[in-house]
Amino acid sequence: MSIVRFDPFRDLDRLASEMFRMPVGGDAGPAVDLEQHGQDTYVVRVAVPGFTRDDLEINLHDRVLTVKGTREARTDENVRVMHRGIAGGGFERTFNLGRHIEIAGADLADGILEIKLERRVPEALKPRSIAIGERGAKASTAAQVEDKETVAA
Repeated sequence: MSIVRFDPFRDLDRLASEMFRMPVGGDAGPAVDLEQHGQDTYVVRVAVPGFTRDDLEINLHDRVLTVKGTREARTDENVRVMHRGIAGGGFERTFNLGRHIEIAGADLADGILEIKLERRVPEALKPRSIAIGERGAKASTAAQVEDKETVAA
């Protein structure tokens, strides 16, 4: 019979990894919601707890929206982290935007970054209705005009 030494920290590490089933320091990025508000307005909501406006960067290039967060991980020599679920380093998420989608603004409140998007289709590309005329009605009107001119001469 072997003697197994009880180590509470080792057992807590195992328990935490089994409970959360996620790699420590995983780079999956923050959680994201995409909402549609009305016909042409959208909101991208990114969960960025602990990040400030100075830690975040939003870029749009060639219809690719990039949200980037950078901050230093909190460290303390007297603290042993059992599980790290709150991102401590940085992240970068990219979104491919459709044609005619533009950024209308961005706000940060309560750890949620909201990026407002609008679809702005140029008038020339919007669908339009074309009136259908009657060919016979136009021809008879033209014939009547010609007859009046002949009588007047």
